[in-house]
Amino acid sequence: MPGDEVVTLRTWRRRENPWVWATLLAVLALYVFSALRVGPVSNFGIIGDDALYFSSAKALAAGQGYILPSFPVRLKATKYPELYPLLLAGVWKLDPHFPGNINVAVGLTLAFGCLALLFAFLLLRRWRGLGDWQALAIVTLCALTTYFLWLSASVMTDIPFMATMLGAVWLEEGFEGNAQTTSKGRFETHPSQRSDEGHGTSKQAVIGSAIGAGLLAGISVGFRSLGMATVAGIGLVLLVRRDYRRTFWFSLAAAPLVALFLWPAFSALVHPSNARLVTDPDASGWTQTLCYYSSYACNWRMNVEGEGMLRAVVLTNLKDIFQQPGLELLTPLVARTSLLALVLVSLVSVGAYAGILRQVRRAGWQPLPLVFLLYLLVVVPWPYPPGRFLVPFLPLFFGGLWVEGRHFVALVTEYLRQGHSAAERTISVALTLGVLLLALTVAANYALAIPAETGGFAAKNRSALVDEREAYEWIRIYAAPNSRVIAYRGGLAYLYTGHPSVPPIAWQTGSSYRNIPRYAERDAKHLADVARHVRAAYWLRTPGDFLFAGRIEHRFLQARQKQLLAGSPVVFESVDGTVRLYDVRCFSGAVKKGCGRKAWASRGSAEAPRRAPKPSPSTLGSHRVVTGPRS
Repeated sequence: MPGDEVVTLRTWRRRENPWVWATLLAVLALYVFSALRVGPVSNFGIIGDDALYFSSAKALAAGQGYILPSFPVRLKATKYPELYPLLLAGVWKLDPHFPGNINVAVGLTLAFGCLALLFAFLLLRRWRGLGDWQALAIVTLCALTTYFLWLSASVMTDIPFMATMLGAVWLEEGFEGNAQTTSKGRFETHPSQRSDEGHGTSKQAVIGSAIGAGLLAGISVGFRSLGMATVAGIGLVLLVRRDYRRTFWFSLAAAPLVALFLWPAFSALVHPSNARLVTDPDASGWTQTLCYYSSYACNWRMNVEGEGMLRAVVLTNLKDIFQQPGLELLTPLVARTSLLALVLVSLVSVGAYAGILRQVRRAGWQPLPLVFLLYLLVVVPWPYPPGRFLVPFLPLFFGGLWVEGRHFVALVTEYLRQGHSAAERTISVALTLGVLLLALTVAANYALAIPAETGGFAAKNRSALVDEREAYEWIRIYAAPNSRVIAYRGGLAYLYTGHPSVPPIAWQTGSSYRNIPRYAERDAKHLADVARHVRAAYWLRTPGDFLFAGRIEHRFLQARQKQLLAGSPVVFESVDGTVRLYDVRCFSGAVKKGCGRKAWASRGSAEAPRRAPKPSPSTLGSHRVVTGPRS
């Protein structure tokens, strides 16, 4: 229409620079190398969800159905969409030997990571004012951030979700050269691409891209329920553009996949057995833990009690979301504890969000910013730190920062050329030096701090895993076949031992968000409930227990765990004493007779050898096997 500012997308028919693609391949190779330095096997199980995904995949591969086999009771895995465990079941079919097959599973994650970076490059090169080399620089920053590398070395859905989400957004915009947008957001076929036979070729490409976008958007839901933001964001953009034909084909492709992947979670939400889960202040630790592992909705109700808690969660998460672009770019070199760090992080974040808004004003509403906003509708009130959830939007953050940084440099340069007063020029020079200093800080972070942290992280995890694996081996050799284990990393303990294992409790996050100990005190009071409900035989205590709990929760839960286990005998202890396995059969009620100190000692010294020979140092390493109560 007359008066519309037309932004035409670049066509694939232009001459491509082979050096750009060669450099992109080099960046992908560097990314894979850097992610592997994190140590996939030693990194596995730290988050917790990765071991649950992998154990569910093992059950699928064995024909047991989509369940959480690590749980002491049969529990359907209705909380997580099934697609990722199905892919991991193929890993178990290909290589059933754990933990060696973790490397195969991480290889799958890295393949998705490469796809995510490729789609990020293809998207960013379309932004107005960005060329291939600028897009490539932004992708490099995304690829080598600490969080992105950590998740890339994990068996988690974050990176596969990012790949399918960005792929769907890229395809929605149509194959380059087949589409243009106007300042009013209308979508039209580029005149040069229209054929004489009623636009046949162009229509096929446009419809094909809509179907492809719908399929990838639906697949993103299969990786993560939050993929609904991808479906809704793309669909809304198409409706705003009044592109009803592509809306129809997009919806037709996405709807069956959305229904397929979300139906189990929806049915679990309305099922009477889950509706009866009690989450009031007097609920048992077992009910609370079952709620956490059964349903996102139940978990949200458990943690967000009342308007005051909801307000605290929203305000805290909004603050963290605001800081996230700066934290991603400057961590770990800049710690957020100092005032200078807060200023630097805030400046970077302001620049990133300002650049995103500037891009939206230039090109109109594109799918990626809208998907991000819809995504935040779930993340903001969710009672969990939002940092991990925002990793898929690194290209949006860093792209916005690049756009705003370029605009700022142009303004300062123009200001200096206009010959203002000496004081004004001094301010401009100071601002320029500040930008250069920030750029040097980012360079130092990527060149020195991030490699040092990933390397140190891998070494620390390897050292901790040695002691834990010795404890797992003790359980595998000595524990009775029906023994149940309490372990903070329940899924990991199950995979190493084959014994049902569950965390001592799924704690609430209220104390972190409201900075009051009431919620942590309540969880500590119920810390023994799970062990008693499942009649646990052993309780594993490690330095990593309650790793992701807040400061208040960590203090109360650790103290209560120490108190509970003080009267239980230790059957295994690592050399440094940091990993201990306790026999809690008397404590949990698994056995009711012979629980006296003398009775346990006379029975315990003879019980383990009846099941297996005493493990040799070559099997378990240096450790202490204690067959009686500690003196």
